[in-house]
Amino acid sequence: MSEGFDAYREIFTVVENNLQLKILPKIKINMRSASANISNLIDILVRKSFIKEDLYKYDDAIISKFELPEEKAFETTKKSEDLYIRLKALSGALNFLADSTPNTIEEMNDLYLENIIKCTEYFAFHNLSSASNVNTRTIKEITDKAQGSGDEIFKRVMSDNLKLLIDSFHMIKNTIEEINKILKSLYKAQIRFEVMPDIPSTQFTEELFKSNMQKYLDNLNLYLASNCPGVSYKSKWITEALNDYYTIDEVEMLSKMQKDLIGETENKTANDKRTLSPRERLIILIFDIAGTKKILQDIYYDLDHNVKLTKSVELSFMEKFVRTLKIMFNIQDDSDFYHIEYINPSTKRVQKDIIKIDEFSLSIKKKIQTFDEIVKPNSDANYKIKNGTNESLLKFLDTTYFNLVLLKERIVSINTEVRSKAPATIKKRFRDLTNNAQQLETILSNIGALRRKFIIEQEQFSKHK
Repeated sequence: MSEGFDAYREIFTVVENNLQLKILPKIKINMRSASANISNLIDILVRKSFIKEDLYKYDDAIISKFELPEEKAFETTKKSEDLYIRLKALSGALNFLADSTPNTIEEMNDLYLENIIKCTEYFAFHNLSSASNVNTRTIKEITDKAQGSGDEIFKRVMSDNLKLLIDSFHMIKNTIEEINKILKSLYKAQIRFEVMPDIPSTQFTEELFKSNMQKYLDNLNLYLASNCPGVSYKSKWITEALNDYYTIDEVEMLSKMQKDLIGETENKTANDKRTLSPRERLIILIFDIAGTKKILQDIYYDLDHNVKLTKSVELSFMEKFVRTLKIMFNIQDDSDFYHIEYINPSTKRVQKDIIKIDEFSLSIKKKIQTFDEIVKPNSDANYKIKNGTNESLLKFLDTTYFNLVLLKERIVSINTEVRSKAPATIKKRFRDLTNNAQQLETILSNIGALRRKFIIEQEQFSKHK
């Protein structure tokens, strides 16, 4: 490999670390903040009857993919209900995107970025204008009307919430632009250093590129598909990448790349110190954990559904008689308890537990409520996290992280036990917890890796102080 390739890979590594430690956590927090603020806005507008809650048509528990209702003109008679549904869908979509944020540059795809842009355009809170799309125009009309009411406290709450939404949407938009700039620069370097050195020089000439660009691009598209599985054909950047290859030498290109992606970052050190500080990284990790709220909600509903199905089985006369006696003598029913085995994440050993299902379900619900409070910008929990000491934040992170890992292990074991107790006819109606449990495990694994990295870095820093 050439020295240029080695320099490119060094820049790539620095940029990827920057993306993982700063940019992706930042956009995740902003999307979750925006989602929480939209939920707050919904509550405010529903409470004052500016929009109408419609739980039948929209259920938090079913949000398992990116989906936004069609944006079309509101029917006058259904306007308040449809606005509720669209706002609720946007809140769910932002949470879904935050939960599925890629961890590396290689995993970052166009669809993910396009979906974020769709969210910022669906309700353009950063550009509330009567000249915007129908959703944005409508929410502007409603919020203007709400702020014109005589209730001063209500107006202040509404105003504060809108300011937070505007800030979040601006930051999301700016971060997407930053990510696109990074991806574009890296793509151009990838074409230069990973594709062009091995490409058939007789078929792909500078003369052909200049005289018949479309033929050149068509041939390159076919070549990449057959010979470069790790490099996709991006029509929005490929022409500029090739033009740079033929008009800018390697040294100049690397210098520009260094300046754009690394030098510029170093020049903004003063602005980014908070983001890179140990305190900020701890807060990011805590918000990442709180972001598992949506997955826990899905697991809670599905597990509750499965448990209720097992209890709905028709009992024999003797079983009914025994259950009645237990109730009379205040004896707990065995069907409420589950004997489980799992690997304790702290001790790494097999642990046996007897779990009372009602208490366990309540513990999941409480954790969901705790996480919900953490991500709410104006809540006491949110304030305590953002203003806690490094020691208290690390202690909270460790306790919450290990409790959540333990909870995940118990959920999987309990669900297995529930299925084993159920008749075959009932099992057909069970909801599958596997995907959500795996998604939760992936998120916890990533958080665990970042947590360990943080602790190691702080230990090394203390040694060299």
